[in-house]
Amino acid sequence: MHDMLSAFSHSDASHHTSTHVVALDLGGTNLRAASIDHDGALHHRTKIRTPQSDDPHAVADALAEAFDACAQVSRQHDAEVRAFAVAVPGAIDSKDGGRILRMPNIKALQNFQLGAYLEKQTGVPVVLENDANAATMGEVWQGAARGKQTAICLTLGTGVGGGLVLNGALWRGAYEAGGELGHIIVEPEGALCPCGNRGCLEAYASATAMRRLYIEASGASANDANEEINAHVVYQRAQAGDEHALQTFQTVGKYLGIGITSLVNAIDPEIVVIGGGAAAGWDMFVEPLRAEVKRRAFTERGKNVEVAPAARGDDAGLLGAAYLAWQKLGSV
Repeated sequence: MHDMLSAFSHSDASHHTSTHVVALDLGGTNLRAASIDHDGALHHRTKIRTPQSDDPHAVADALAEAFDACAQVSRQHDAEVRAFAVAVPGAIDSKDGGRILRMPNIKALQNFQLGAYLEKQTGVPVVLENDANAATMGEVWQGAARGKQTAICLTLGTGVGGGLVLNGALWRGAYEAGGELGHIIVEPEGALCPCGNRGCLEAYASATAMRRLYIEASGASANDANEEINAHVVYQRAQAGDEHALQTFQTVGKYLGIGITSLVNAIDPEIVVIGGGAAAGWDMFVEPLRAEVKRRAFTERGKNVEVAPAARGDDAGLLGAAYLAWQKLGSV
């Protein structure tokens, strides 16, 4: 992967203009964009509020404006802009004009042909990818899994997202719905998950789950707790030695370990990367996680699989989307 990358960069250096793609990470609250070159360097960032509109065109036009803002500065610096790569929090049918199949946080875009619309607005090829898949690719290209061919990535946020890179390629599944790692079952008939199933990893390892587990452990009623208790507060209390908070992270680590063991036994990865906002509690849950994997994994190598924190933070999705755009352009 990297040899081709460097070869492309050298051949490109003979032309006097550099080339960029604009990558955008669409969130329910904000959208962030940047121009990114072949080497994964980010240029000319922009961040705006995601329009809270029921009109899909209003949301899509904000994406096109962010593209224009980045593209304009790239062009001022003599860089040619080759593509627009967008990481979205949902499921996409890339064959049907980039139609959004499911996007719970931005309902306006549901069933909208976002890819086709953005190509019309920007005049460049558009690549759409699920945000957890994009973040996985970003960590493999420029982060904690750099140089690895087979990797599992889990993102612990409001929910639990994930992605798989197998033999250097993003695994999307037969129907583009693969990599839903937050919905592997870790406790049959366990806690209710927002997806409607019971016992999913998401119901035990997300920021939302951390809050619920702490309230259950401490006997605080959700009403007493109000909004004060969130994953960050639980982490601060654990650092201060609060036994219920420490118990919460033990539980999270245990269930992450159970889920990761199933994935390791099925896929035999070189590395498991854990990112997302709730992964800030890493030092509190990593020991019980590793102990569980050691206890349960089938092979010796599986028992000692490398488990590492994500390295690129919020930029992972931007980088992964950009990488997939370069790949589509035949440049990596």
